[in-house]
Amino acid sequence: ELAKDLNLRPFSNLMKSYALPSDGFAKACKQAEDMGAEVVSLVDSAGGMTPDDVRAYLAAARDLTSVPLGFHGHDNLAMAVANTMSAYEAGAQFLDSSLQGIGRSAGNAVTEIVAALLQKQGLHPHLDLHGLLDASEAFVRPLLGRPGRSGLGVTAGRAKFHSSHLSSVIQTAREFSVDPRDLILKLCEQEKIAAPQELVERIAQSLSKTRQSMRMRFPDSEPAHRVRGNLLSQIHDRAKELREKAKKFKLDSVFNVVVGDYEEEHVSPFVETGFGCALTNVMLEDDTHLTDVFAAVDGIVEYVLVDAGGSRLPDTLLQRSVLLSYCDHDMWARSAVSHLSQLLGGVVHGRKIALIGEQALLQRAALSLSEQGAILLTEPADFGTHAPLETVAQDLDALVSLSPRSPLVDVGVASRMRPGTLLYDGGIGSITHEAMRVAVERGVRIVRIDLRPGIASTALELIRTKRVVDTDMGRETWEGVPVVAGGLFGTKGEIVVDSIRNPRTVIGIADGAGGISEADDADESVRKVKGAIARKQLEASQER
Repeated sequence: ELAKDLNLRPFSNLMKSYALPSDGFAKACKQAEDMGAEVVSLVDSAGGMTPDDVRAYLAAARDLTSVPLGFHGHDNLAMAVANTMSAYEAGAQFLDSSLQGIGRSAGNAVTEIVAALLQKQGLHPHLDLHGLLDASEAFVRPLLGRPGRSGLGVTAGRAKFHSSHLSSVIQTAREFSVDPRDLILKLCEQEKIAAPQELVERIAQSLSKTRQSMRMRFPDSEPAHRVRGNLLSQIHDRAKELREKAKKFKLDSVFNVVVGDYEEEHVSPFVETGFGCALTNVMLEDDTHLTDVFAAVDGIVEYVLVDAGGSRLPDTLLQRSVLLSYCDHDMWARSAVSHLSQLLGGVVHGRKIALIGEQALLQRAALSLSEQGAILLTEPADFGTHAPLETVAQDLDALVSLSPRSPLVDVGVASRMRPGTLLYDGGIGSITHEAMRVAVERGVRIVRIDLRPGIASTALELIRTKRVVDTDMGRETWEGVPVVAGGLFGTKGEIVVDSIRNPRTVIGIADGAGGISEADDADESVRKVKGAIARKQLEASQER
């Protein structure tokens, strides 16, 4: 009654419908109808029904009710799509499904496949299945912890196209700039056994006249969302966004806090998920509000990565989230060297490089580059001055400026650099605008540092190391055999495994001197430990 008063349409989903026999389910449907439900659905909550079950239950319900019926199936026995199609054949008018089959437990019926099967029966001819597949692959498939359904795979099923011809068809589609799915569908209208190249090219040529790319339309853009309110409110909101995205992508959530005077206080407008963890940042000018910042994210995110700028952090600062402490200068310099190396072809050995900028960054970067064989054309005593650059700029392979938010590279330096030389903005704002203009005119490459991989790798290193200490490290006896893991010193003869709590493999046998010798499968102790590992893995799998 309330739903109807609100101009809503009340549906009744009879979860775990299989708990009753078909006649009992029909009586429940009648009861739901009498109470005002306008649609009643058969729900295979555990994914254990068969097509015969679905037909029998819906037939019984039809005999007692007059409301439209629906079906909601799960895929535990890989029958969700088959059951959904059986429900349609039995008269169900509402069929539940989800893109990529994403859902609880083993998932649901796959929307893309149900739609394709319905189209094959002449229903929904105007539905843009390519658009459905594009949305599915672009936005849902990346969330899965499994391969998922590919658009080409679904299309091959629709067209009855054999995958042995796929590579040649894709190549032809690229040459003619057409959608390979359209090419497959048109080809199989004429030929289902082979894929004659002449025929494929002729069809591709005709399709190229009506070329269509990604079949999705986005709404008109609106002003970018801006977090309003004070700093702590912004931090709290960003932490909640971080937690949500971390859960979606099955990543650790890391909130990075840096205390330093390089930048004004601000919260990053982004949550980064492309480098192994979900990550966002906040910059603080000093440690005045550090305690409040921690309170704003505690328990929302899993880890708080912090460079406190030399301030002492109380052990009780976080109650639920885990504190990870690091040095931002170390991370920054390491990131710059790593990025620079890749920009120079993967190695810096023999490359002529000049460094200028902040001492704390320069010393670390210079040590790493020199140890890798780079030729540094600025001496440590000259760091931060332009004098050497005026004479060596034209001989450089790369000029690296590590002066955060402080432009040191000017027109005089840029105008002396050779075309193709790398001008590296390792400080994010360490090159004047005029110098950038001149450098571009001279054909100098300008690249800005990207700290995302460095911050993420620092966080992951600390997280993994903590897990080694908290989870992997230990000494136990399995099946009467002593085992050790996680770096604990092993006495001679102890079996070394990769983890005490979550073991996966035997690493070797401790030699009693800090080393490990190879494990022999003929050794009874080794076989016992491997058996124990298999049982522990089985137990862990069942718990999941």
